[in-house]
Amino acid sequence: SSPVAARAANTRFSMASQPATVHAQVSPKGAAGRALLRAALRLNCEDLGQSRNESLAASKSMQADPGSPCSTCPGSPSSPSSPTSVMSTCSMVSLTDMDPTPVMHKTTTTPSEDRFKVLTKTGAVGGRERLQLQLPPPKPRHDDYGEPSTPGAGRRRSSGMLQLLSESSVAPEQPEKAEPGMRLSNLLPELLQTIMDWVPSFSNRLSFSALCTATAGLQWRLAPPRRVEEELSRRRLLDLGVCAVAKALQTSPNGALGELCLGNNGITDVGVKALCEALAKPNFQLRRLSLRNNNITDEGVYMLKKALECNTVLEELDLWGNEEISNEAKAALLKNLRCEVFLESGLVRMPSNGTVDRAYYCKLREILFDWISQMHTSIHAPRSLDGTLDPQGMLFRTFSFIDSYLRSEALSHNEYQLIGVACTVVAAELEAGGSLEDDELAVGLASLTDGTYSPDEVREEAAAVRETLNLKLHQPTAYTFLRRYLRRTGWTEESFSLANYLIELAAMDKIAFEYSPQAIAASAAVLSRQYVAQGVPVRLMLRWKSKLLQCSYLDLEREVAPCASAMMHLHASQKDRPNLFINKKYEWSRLHRVSKLEANIPATPSFFEGYLKSDSAN
Repeated sequence: SSPVAARAANTRFSMASQPATVHAQVSPKGAAGRALLRAALRLNCEDLGQSRNESLAASKSMQADPGSPCSTCPGSPSSPSSPTSVMSTCSMVSLTDMDPTPVMHKTTTTPSEDRFKVLTKTGAVGGRERLQLQLPPPKPRHDDYGEPSTPGAGRRRSSGMLQLLSESSVAPEQPEKAEPGMRLSNLLPELLQTIMDWVPSFSNRLSFSALCTATAGLQWRLAPPRRVEEELSRRRLLDLGVCAVAKALQTSPNGALGELCLGNNGITDVGVKALCEALAKPNFQLRRLSLRNNNITDEGVYMLKKALECNTVLEELDLWGNEEISNEAKAALLKNLRCEVFLESGLVRMPSNGTVDRAYYCKLREILFDWISQMHTSIHAPRSLDGTLDPQGMLFRTFSFIDSYLRSEALSHNEYQLIGVACTVVAAELEAGGSLEDDELAVGLASLTDGTYSPDEVREEAAAVRETLNLKLHQPTAYTFLRRYLRRTGWTEESFSLANYLIELAAMDKIAFEYSPQAIAASAAVLSRQYVAQGVPVRLMLRWKSKLLQCSYLDLEREVAPCASAMMHLHASQKDRPNLFINKKYEWSRLHRVSKLEANIPATPSFFEGYLKSDSAN
């Protein structure tokens, strides 16, 4: 036989010496077998170049005596092998007269494969019957261009033997369908844990863990997340999850992360050690890190101190709420530290002296704060104040120091002005990183009191403030939280000026004693987006309301909504107080004249509850 016939025999088909016919020696099984048969048929018809007349001649020679077996038919004595005969007569298949839709006269089913049927048809040559093998119609396939094509389209496009074999003979078996009713509980726990480790973020892993009982017991904190989220507070990370976060921070996708909040996660010194290894890396770009309300001890604080000595990028570190840290460890951490550390936080309290009248104290405090705001922005202010990094930050530090000092010491109202000047000196030193000499500053501030106090008195009172407040000097203010919240919710220069105006109004009002700095800052962020109609643009950001509530850890019904309503009423009352310096200050063009805006009609807390629950970009 020819090399082509030998190649066809290797595919479990016996090819006769006459290339116009082919014998069904073994019934093909499955889609691969049918594809092989079609390839063999096409090889005989096209690649061997057999013409139609030659095929007719070969067929007629066999039809002369249909009952006599040929020497190459299966079952004949001279055949190479004698498998069970498929038909009682020679079952030669003519390729020349094969019709895609033949008219059937009689059917004989093969014993080995009932899907292949041997059919007879009255041929056009001599009126004789000729046996023909019918194959099931092939499934539609796609051509080389990705478009659905008919089974014969490939033959028109290709003529090479190798291309035919590559198109049909190596067609893979169709994959079996998955069993219906397959459940996650049927998978091995090891496979489920691998799937859990592939989930990119902790938020997605928590969702996957809550799917069913089989996933509830998986370790979602084990593997480092591909994407570290900025807000990971109250996620029950524990030390295992923090170690995974520390590893993820050292990878390139998370290298540009600017802020990370890990508060309320039960972190101990084990997790702090892993974070310190990341902090000491030279490519670490994190600027704000919050570890508040965890279980860190003195050992963890000393590890942080050592790591931060090598880090020059971190700007803010939150450590308040870790009750097991001693004052000695806190003081050691503050020495020669480049970043700002917040060790204390809480509500502004009224003075503990029971003889102080609340209304009278609030009035004196408002006058003092308004004068300090004017002093900080006066053209006669000393040069040292102009060199501070953030004047607004220094102003709110001064407010915070005054409230803390007045609560700690029983002082006469005649000394309030001196206390305000001394707290300004201390705030300026901290704002400048402790490198500010207070001699020149004390002289300049004493001159603003019109000779009431001397520079020496200012310096002495500033020393008393430092000694009395000590670690309370390092606590965040409403302005600290406002900057953090606006990074999450979006801001413009106009909306930022309006938000600062609102928190400055609240700092001088009794609202400061009723709500936390976080609630005041969050309410200002909400109210600053309510004046678009008056020319205060905002930056649209998806889901900014849920982001605000998530990063502030505030209760909507008890804190944010009533505080926002109170601040709205406070803003509306300022139209009757044009002589207040803060109103004049925010009339300046560089502050976008936000104090001249017409206050919106005050809304009830229920309005803000519904507004903040409907999360959108508006």
